[in-house]
Amino acid sequence: MPANIEIVTDTKRRITFTLLESDVDTEILVRLKSLQKTTTLPGFRRGKAPLKMIDTRFRSDVKAEVLNDLVSLQVDQTLQEQAVPVYSRPYVEKLSNDNGGDYDISVSFETYPEFTKRDIKGEWVEIPALEMSEADYDKRLEELREYFHDWQQVERKPLEGDYVTLNWVNASQPDSALDDAANRIPVRVGEAEPAEVQDALLDLDIGEIKVIEIAAPQIASNDDSDSPESQQFKMRIESVSMPLKEKFSKDALINLFGVESEDDDRLRERLKLFVSRESKAAIHRVKEIKVKDLLLAANETNPPESAVTIAFADLLARSGVDKEKALLAAAQEEQPDQLRQMKQTTRERLKFTWIVQEIATGLGLTGERRDELAEQMLREEAEDFPNPEQAYTEMLPVTRQYEEICITRNVVDFLLEDANVQTIPMNYWDLIKLDNELKESDMNVLPPVSTERQPEAEVETEIDTAESVIVDAYGNPIRS
Repeated sequence: MPANIEIVTDTKRRITFTLLESDVDTEILVRLKSLQKTTTLPGFRRGKAPLKMIDTRFRSDVKAEVLNDLVSLQVDQTLQEQAVPVYSRPYVEKLSNDNGGDYDISVSFETYPEFTKRDIKGEWVEIPALEMSEADYDKRLEELREYFHDWQQVERKPLEGDYVTLNWVNASQPDSALDDAANRIPVRVGEAEPAEVQDALLDLDIGEIKVIEIAAPQIASNDDSDSPESQQFKMRIESVSMPLKEKFSKDALINLFGVESEDDDRLRERLKLFVSRESKAAIHRVKEIKVKDLLLAANETNPPESAVTIAFADLLARSGVDKEKALLAAAQEEQPDQLRQMKQTTRERLKFTWIVQEIATGLGLTGERRDELAEQMLREEAEDFPNPEQAYTEMLPVTRQYEEICITRNVVDFLLEDANVQTIPMNYWDLIKLDNELKESDMNVLPPVSTERQPEAEVETEIDTAESVIVDAYGNPIRS
């Protein structure tokens, strides 16, 4: 019988059709007779068991196979006749034959999104441009010096802002355990947690041992009801270092500017490269977020929900959630507000990624051309480092990540060519502030997400031979 394709959402489609009971029963009988010829049952020679016994023993299995095959055949024919592109594997939502009649069937699948707006022609976009005076560079150098300052070891009690080397063991262990290097941890006074540790640090002399008691809620535990209300710990300060905020640490000078002394004539030039590197990254993010917001506002269509669920599950898994639990959490319709907002942000980023890839394909930014652009981008970014060749070599292991960033940047720059771009001069601090404000409501990094057609096109029915169980899109059973 003819099938009908219903539009459920932007990308979800539902095929509904009916299988005649007579057609199903006829095919079941054909297969039972074929099975009879090759089956051996107790008390009968091969192929001699009565058809009625074959029917009693194997009918449920054969029926499931017949329904699977007939549903798959009907779906395949419908998709081919109507030339519908399939993104995700079709799955059976409903299969029923109430009162033993014909079988009413609905099969759902996802298709590719159609984004009608792929440009921002005529839109007004404000893009920042770095504007720095020599006094601004002096200020930035002072900020970096204060942050990456040197340290001087001192013989006194710790003060706020000092770094201490602290030995820390359970009070049940002997004092000798404090000599184990594995128990030494660096702690900055003023940032130590819990409060009992912070208070003890300010009261300890170097080498002095102190026992402190920490309430159980502040201790990482397994929530065992038998766990104690508090635990005791021994602590001893091995050394104290005070900050020298007027002087860079040598490691910072080498890592940031590629010089070993603040007297090096190249320091000023390297400082400007450092600020340029920071500013370029911020400007690229600002441009991307602004273009993304315009494209999302112009396209109401969303990507396939299965792609969103997988991307969100990957995001949760990267944050430490078990992969299986992450997928279950991502697929839930009812979610806590925080997860729901995270999933919506994932949906928006995936939508933007999808549009960008479509534009990139249209511009020919694929294959060798993509590789060439990524190589060019690596070279350009390496120029903002003290040793460009070394920086380029260190970037090579993450070339794949740069390829994705490169494609996005090229597409964004291409789209901005047709927009009304207004350049807004900004000093470093206003630029970073704008960048941070935009990032607060935006997720800038998503796991790689495929927008390719999924390879498995067969219908997912998985009909249980005993109970006629089929599954929905996420594997939840639906009983007929």
